[in-house]
Amino acid sequence: VALVGSTSAFTIGSQSASAGRATTSTPTPTQLPMALDLVTGLRTEWISASICTNQIPSDALSVLQLGTEDGRVVNFVPKSIEEILTSSAEADGELSMSCKRQLKQQRELRGTGAVVRYLDQPCDDLREM
Repeated sequence: VALVGSTSAFTIGSQSASAGRATTSTPTPTQLPMALDLVTGLRTEWISASICTNQIPSDALSVLQLGTEDGRVVNFVPKSIEEILTSSAEADGELSMSCKRQLKQQRELRGTGAVVRYLDQPCDDLREM
């Protein structure tokens, strides 16, 4: 299972006060001005969830998420999945504490029986698989 997304990609611009007037900075070429409104953001999230769910075979028992950044994968996989394996997008291969917390909270909120295995390994070097 590969989910790609980052809230930092949704940076629109910031306002700053200079000489008593507000100015709006324009996005740099590296920033993607996506999710300018709530509907577009929700639509993008819904499509990501649908693609992820539809790509998992119905008889699969475990999934691997490449580049785990948050706990959304728990909601995206079918409830028939028994095990969720993680891998980090960070260079050192460690999952952040907030990522682990989000995975745990999402698992508890959804009420799924899936076991989340926190594998501290980089997603481009899956040595623990």
